[in-house]
Amino acid sequence: MKYILKMAFRNIGRNKRRTILSSIAISIAVMIVLLMRGYIGGVVDAMFDAVTKIDAGHIKLEHSKYHDKEDMMPLEHKIDGFDGGGYKQLIPVLESVKGVKTVAPRIKFGVLLSFNGKSRSALGMGINPTTEGKIISFGNIMVEGKYLEADENAKTIIIGNALADRLGIKPGDKLTILARTAYDSLRGMTFSVTGIFQYGISSLDDRLFYIPIGSAARLLEMGDGVSELVLMVDKPENAEKIADEIRDKLQQHYVVVPWQKQGGYLGLIRSIQPVYNIIYIGLLVLASTVIINTTMMVIYERIREIGTIGALGMTSGQIVLLFTIEAAIVSAIGSFLGTVVGGGLDLLLSIVGVDINALSGGSRNLMSTDIIYPRFDLLLLLWSFLFGVIIASAVAYIPARRAAKVEPVEALRSI
Repeated sequence: MKYILKMAFRNIGRNKRRTILSSIAISIAVMIVLLMRGYIGGVVDAMFDAVTKIDAGHIKLEHSKYHDKEDMMPLEHKIDGFDGGGYKQLIPVLESVKGVKTVAPRIKFGVLLSFNGKSRSALGMGINPTTEGKIISFGNIMVEGKYLEADENAKTIIIGNALADRLGIKPGDKLTILARTAYDSLRGMTFSVTGIFQYGISSLDDRLFYIPIGSAARLLEMGDGVSELVLMVDKPENAEKIADEIRDKLQQHYVVVPWQKQGGYLGLIRSIQPVYNIIYIGLLVLASTVIINTTMMVIYERIREIGTIGALGMTSGQIVLLFTIEAAIVSAIGSFLGTVVGGGLDLLLSIVGVDINALSGGSRNLMSTDIIYPRFDLLLLLWSFLFGVIIASAVAYIPARRAAKVEPVEALRSI
């Protein structure tokens, strides 16, 4: 075994050009797999981050009847505390649960916006400006004007840039909202536009606006009730466990839904995970093909060498072991280089991010943050390194075994 190992190292050093080309091919394959795996993971993370912050939360509290008809936003089925005492009764209870970071009250409602003779349907969101500012970095998405003031009862509004463009709205303008109330009557209220925001997500920028939750409650005759309470937790993977604790505290007053059980965009993210896995498998197959072709080419080019060492008395098993060890060494060199370069690029991108706004021209339908931060972790680096070594070593066994069965006389005759 010691002699075969020594011979393998000697063969690798004897033909440096072949060794370098094989190592480069393997390193490129490993680098591509590592970068794409990191990027795909980053896309999923960005989508999850955007959906949970903008819409779903990590855990959501709703009235059971509201939950059943959530798409219709039935305002009459509201969260109003224990026995009608108001939603604010619930906030200290929820915040006392270990792992809960933020509890944000929200009122979702459909409206008709009217400005200078123009009208357009839109989606409104009544929020607590201070609490919501802890979840969404509004300072990063405001393109004109400013964010809402802390006053929950102010008649102010911020609006998506595409919606503002359609209506010709600028900061400082007065905008009238006509909405159906919780008592199924129509009511209007005029708000002052303080700012215009841009998520870069077409479906939101074209129809979404925010107003203070107190003003939304007056407009919609919600009293001390809200559509939902959205909870953000310190560790999203623990959302189901935390939801169980909340149910015990609330004693089934409301429906408690962790993100793992929600539909909508979160359900879409879960459903497209297999698609991403298929893409990932495709990348692995492509990379494996490069490695396989490189390894098989190297071995079949050395048929005469195989015939020579066979004629000198080396057994078929020893020949197979020799070439497998050579392939393992070369693949280890290539995988190491690919892991170092690819890992370095992945680490850099995980810090600076990839601006998908620039790639998409500033607007997209993908529910995600503007910047994608590829995943970077040591396990991914280790896995990528082992991928290159194992694949190259495994595929080297097949042609080496076949070549080892060739009779020395026939091998020496081959070109």
